[in-house]
Amino acid sequence: MQKRGQMAIIIIIAILVVIAVILLMLNRGSLSIIGGEALSPHSYLTSCIEPHITSTLSTQLKQGGAIIPESSVEYEGDKISYLCYTSENYKTCTVQKPMIKSQVERELAERTSEKSKSCLDSLINEYRKRGYEVSSSSSKTSIDIVPGKIAVAIVSPLTIRKEGTQSFDRFDLSIKSEAYELLIIGESIVNYESTFGDSETTDFINAYPNLKIEKIKIPNGIKIYRVSSLTSNERFQFASRSLVWPPGYGI
Repeated sequence: MQKRGQMAIIIIIAILVVIAVILLMLNRGSLSIIGGEALSPHSYLTSCIEPHITSTLSTQLKQGGAIIPESSVEYEGDKISYLCYTSENYKTCTVQKPMIKSQVERELAERTSEKSKSCLDSLINEYRKRGYEVSSSSSKTSIDIVPGKIAVAIVSPLTIRKEGTQSFDRFDLSIKSEAYELLIIGESIVNYESTFGDSETTDFINAYPNLKIEKIKIPNGIKIYRVSSLTSNERFQFASRSLVWPPGYGI
């Protein structure tokens, strides 16, 4: 009975050792476990950057894709950029910002660059508090708006040392968003405005039942388009002035 008890203890210890090795392999390169608390660089950076990106993107979308609109109309307290405009009557508008999605991505990345550096510094300080030696170099942030999310890439070589060494070349973060669909539909509406002078929103609504699309006509032949996600409550709005008929000649 004593030998069986000793054998059972040996087996239990062996199982625990195997489990510990597996956990270390799974966590290697992504988690730093100190005092029972796990530090995930990707999760840390996401929680730090996400509020900034969400807020900045929301401002861009409600102002026609720009933080500081250059050519805009004020409506319900918002300065809304013209994405298609002509000052003349009887003529279709000229697209003001071709490839609006790319422009939103570029400005969002520029506006996020300093925040990324701040979050990386905070991450490094957190590692150093936990007794790690950290070496890093300059960072560069890029953003892609893709279906269902905002893909944030922070290229920043980072090495941490304590007993072992972990190295990172970049951090790829994902933030949920329906901005891709909103911007793509917006681009399609602008193309209709520049080609035909108007857009039939019903066609888009039938094709995209998860979206709400509004066309609001205001004085001087100006139209405000609002494309909203019914799932995320995000909204992209922009202005257009195209194929305007003077009073008494409308069709």
